[in-house]
Amino acid sequence: MKLKQITSTIGLLLIFSALQLGCVKRIYKHSIKDFKTANNVENSLYAQWRMMESNNHIVIHVGNEMQEVYAIKYDEATDSIRANFRAFDGAPFASYQKVLEKRSQTALRSSDTYPSDIRQVHLFINEYEKLNEAELAFAASDIFQVDVTKNAVFLNALATTGIAVGSAAVGLTAFLLIVCNCPHVYIDNGEELEYNNTLFTGAKAKQLERFDYKELPDYLPTSSDYTIQIKNEDNEDQFTNLVEVVTVMHQKRIEVVADKNGEIHTLQKLEPPMRAIDNSNISVLSYLAARDDYPYRFNPLQFDDLAEVAMTFDAKNQSNDAKLLIRARNTMWSGYVYDEFNKLFGKNHGKWVEMNRDKSKMEREKWMREQGIKLMVDIKQGEKWVTYDEVEVVGDPSMNQVVIPIQRNLFGEELEVRLRSGFMFWELDYVGLDFSVNESVEVQVHKPAKATGNNGTDFTQQLSFDDNDYMQHAQKEEFNSTEVYYANLPVDTSLQRTLILKSKGYYVPKSEYTGKTDRKRLQYFVNPGELSRFSRELYYNVMQEMVAK
Repeated sequence: MKLKQITSTIGLLLIFSALQLGCVKRIYKHSIKDFKTANNVENSLYAQWRMMESNNHIVIHVGNEMQEVYAIKYDEATDSIRANFRAFDGAPFASYQKVLEKRSQTALRSSDTYPSDIRQVHLFINEYEKLNEAELAFAASDIFQVDVTKNAVFLNALATTGIAVGSAAVGLTAFLLIVCNCPHVYIDNGEELEYNNTLFTGAKAKQLERFDYKELPDYLPTSSDYTIQIKNEDNEDQFTNLVEVVTVMHQKRIEVVADKNGEIHTLQKLEPPMRAIDNSNISVLSYLAARDDYPYRFNPLQFDDLAEVAMTFDAKNQSNDAKLLIRARNTMWSGYVYDEFNKLFGKNHGKWVEMNRDKSKMEREKWMREQGIKLMVDIKQGEKWVTYDEVEVVGDPSMNQVVIPIQRNLFGEELEVRLRSGFMFWELDYVGLDFSVNESVEVQVHKPAKATGNNGTDFTQQLSFDDNDYMQHAQKEEFNSTEVYYANLPVDTSLQRTLILKSKGYYVPKSEYTGKTDRKRLQYFVNPGELSRFSRELYYNVMQEMVAK
């Protein structure tokens, strides 16, 4: 694991390499006025920081103190970073220590070490503010030195600090612009509109129209009003059929989560798995044991078709049905992979779309399952894995939770569950099991009191009923966003209020491609898992480009 120190000078992009951090004698400080920062970066700076975090371990240094930071939120208005923090330990710390101890110019990688463990970004800062027991914040301008491993990737975010990045940043702008398609949902948090989630992600054709259920943050639990904004920010036509807010009033000691059909389940005592291993038989339990935005990214060292996690839960002395809670989200990388797949059709992409226009829902979803686009849920029956259920595509802005009910007669003293995904298509933050009986809760469904498009169009009727009357948003036309207001939500300070956004619709991408059709490469995508293998191929190619000298 080689370490590079990145610094800046007037008008130049310089990368200084240090074979061991312990050999670095000088500290290269910078001043914002000394150079031009990357103000022309077209993609979201928030996305850049998230992308860097998703692919590297980010460690801050203040004096002799080290903390690993995660769930990073970059605030462009204040040029500051807010993040959760934890001890920097485990395999990543061990790799870092090998460099510090000068055992070799390149730290050895054992067979059970993930490539991600040796992709590290170390930020040396003057100070930080501890916001609470879990969060801290610091100004980007307080970063005076950055050390990165040779393997570190997606470093565009560092340009926001004024520390220029060389070859590692080349070509990333186009990649980062490819984020989750589908309608984007912004929530009024009392101060501003906050991008929070997406609607019916993955429903890229009329045949794939479906209901979608996602939990909403309840920023103002004592208010009976709630406002969201639905925006089309992608090159596509969006057709939204229904958008309702479901309120669930329940005891504060329990948690409420919906399954993929919108049925409400109560959770009281979640237990993580006893064991969790990936395709390479490496334990990934540390990623799944807590809801901490420290996810497993389905990037095993070895796999054939799909990446997978096999988990074992203790079910001794349990007589009730089980409720499997999955907390996950899709990756921005998966959007990039699908776009690269579309590019293989070249100028004939439109013809391919037209040819598949009448393909049935069953055919379309079969391919999505085979390629790991949906998150597949299997249960061990005897010595055989049996596909039991699936998690619909949820998008990348936020972690989403879903419950998978499992009947008691399907498992014995242990319950073995396997989740399967395409290579790096999903981030899995937590998996837990609850055996409590569902408690009675008060559920109300709220239709929009008012829905007004940004050109003044009234869409209240279109969003209130499941019918053939849609709210249509086209990005390049004047009506591409709608503010939706809900009234008369129940308020009871003695109870907990959980909000769930119920929506239905679909969207049609309008992207156009050029160039020749790669027929030889395309013929392989009829095989199960080919998109997953394509993803791994792309990822390794991108990483090689990032570290190329």
